[in-house]
Amino acid sequence: MTAVFYQPASHIDAEWDDVAQILRAAIDERVLCHLGLYSGGCEDMTFDVLGDEGDEGVRDEYVRIGRELSAQIGEIEAELIPVRTGDLIRTVLHASRVTINCDSVVPDQHVIGFAWVEGPSGALSLPEVPRVRRADQLVSGLADKLRERVSLRSQNPGGWLTERPADADDPGAAPTADGSITVHGTATGRYAELCRKAIDLSDLHYIAYCRNGEMIFAFDCFDDRRLGRYFSRMITRAERRQFYADLCRKLPERVGQLGRTASRALNGRLQRVVLDVQQGAIYYYRIGAGHYLVGVTFDQEEVAHADDRLARLAEELRTP
Repeated sequence: MTAVFYQPASHIDAEWDDVAQILRAAIDERVLCHLGLYSGGCEDMTFDVLGDEGDEGVRDEYVRIGRELSAQIGEIEAELIPVRTGDLIRTVLHASRVTINCDSVVPDQHVIGFAWVEGPSGALSLPEVPRVRRADQLVSGLADKLRERVSLRSQNPGGWLTERPADADDPGAAPTADGSITVHGTATGRYAELCRKAIDLSDLHYIAYCRNGEMIFAFDCFDDRRLGRYFSRMITRAERRQFYADLCRKLPERVGQLGRTASRALNGRLQRVVLDVQQGAIYYYRIGAGHYLVGVTFDQEEVAHADDRLARLAEELRTP
């Protein structure tokens, strides 16, 4: 079995021993190939099981990527302030064979894990692949443990603390009524019908289909009275709609930047990006060249479930 390589920064002393033990226990599962803690855009400590491959400069490249991603995530967080859904607590970058999970511990401190993963098979979608899911849960769990260390509660990154089975319906939630679904753009044809059907009051509240930086159509259930608690005088339904419409145009550039930063590790295009905030999440799914979906949930407890729903929709859209 490949030995674990540990590289602490020069400022790491005995006071960090418990942190090192927490991270080492996660890398020992052999799901993550590289794991690091970064503060202020600099590494505190890293662990990996890269073996001989790490001697070819790969290890240094992973650390560089971790540093740059930690800084870029702060920039993305600033861009999300106007929508008033809270801090960016978890970011997922998913290419065909690699995932990178970056979770916030405290402001400007992130735990970042890299995993080599298999592609989906059978009925599984991208986030449902067992190794993908386990890597995500490991990094989210690390963020929780490091927050607990400084007497902070979990932010429930990924919604993992309240995850429910994909086929478990919420008996307290009535179905989304067609009359409460708002349509934007030219929503006709098979793609539009599939997107409309995927809108769900319990988890997936907004879906946009975009092409070459332009939103072709979007659906949302913001007007349903049962979502009223997510809006206030500080942020209205109209303001949220406008923010997400603008984001649809900006996302290809931001996703491209993230992909270029991590290109040496990803070895392929980003297929899925998750921006998990304190109140829900924003999702990006690549459908094909220039074609992508944007999804939103407001419910932090349903972040994983909404991700799975949007992933299955993306697979349907890719199927002729």
